[in-house]
Amino acid sequence: MFPSVSMIMDLSKYCRKLLTYPFPPAWASECAGIIWIVWVKAMDIEPRFAFLHAAVRQASGPLYLAVADAIGAAIARRTLAAGDRLPPQRQLAMALQVDLTTVTRAYAEARRRGLLDAQVGRGTFVRGSGQATTAPEPNGPALL
Repeated sequence: MFPSVSMIMDLSKYCRKLLTYPFPPAWASECAGIIWIVWVKAMDIEPRFAFLHAAVRQASGPLYLAVADAIGAAIARRTLAAGDRLPPQRQLAMALQVDLTTVTRAYAEARRRGLLDAQVGRGTFVRGSGQATTAPEPNGPALL
């Protein structure tokens, strides 16, 4: 029998709470990783996206930037290849236990960086290496 979603969430909260202690037990991090794998199975997300969970857990700044940075790093490491489909935003938000807006902003930031391409009704895909664009200057192009 597969554990219920509420049971997985309770275990996850317990492990995350342990990780906030000044001296967490050595097994707490591994516990969180195992629960992530079970949660991923429940949410029907491919385990190869576990790097996103690690990015959220280790984030020191805005979560959406941590997710966008993790996507960029995975593309650079070739963990994600051109044409790979990312999980739907709502599904990923549930799996990462973050707000939907966080994932929406992360995907938008990755698209702005030229890493992803979204197609309504089809999903979000990794862009080809030749398709990436540089980020525009914050104040627009310089006038000469």
